[in-house]
Amino acid sequence: MYRVDGRMLHGQVIATFAKALSLDSYVVVNEEIATSPKKIEVLKLAVPHEAKLAVYSSAQFALAMKNGELTGQHLCIVFRYLQDAIDSVNLGVSIDKLMIGGMFQRIGKEAENLGIALMVSSEDKNGFRELAAKNIELTYQVSYFNKEIPLKEVVNY
Repeated sequence: MYRVDGRMLHGQVIATFAKALSLDSYVVVNEEIATSPKKIEVLKLAVPHEAKLAVYSSAQFALAMKNGELTGQHLCIVFRYLQDAIDSVNLGVSIDKLMIGGMFQRIGKEAENLGIALMVSSEDKNGFRELAAKNIELTYQVSYFNKEIPLKEVVNY
C-alpha cells in the first residue's frame, strides 16, 4: 500500500488498515524525518511492537527498493508529502496505485480545501498530473472505513 499522508503513522493507518491488510512493516519516506533521530523515535511509538519500521529519504527508499530490501513484507509505505512520492517515482520506484489520505496546508503554500484532510495547491495538482501521466492510479481514502474513490472525483487536475 502506497499512501500520501502528512500525519504519517497514526491511528487510522495503524489500527484500521494494518488489521484489514495484515500489515507487518511500515516505511515512512521523507528527507526531514529520515535525518531526525528524535522524529524517528516518535514514529516508533506509533508502530505495534511486533512490526518493523524503516524511515528513508526518497533517494534511500529508491535504493532500498532497487536492491530488493523491502520485498516479501506486508508493507504500508507512507510518503509524508506528495513531493516525496514524485521524487521516489522519478528515482525509479514503481508504483501502480497511490492513495491520498491526508494532505494539509503548509506554511507559505496556498491550498484549497477539497475534502476531509485534503488541502490541495496548484503545485499539488501539477504533481497529480505528473503521476497520472506515468499511469499511476490515484485514489482518495482518508481511513479504511471511508470508501476509496478515484482522486479525479474530488480534485480537478
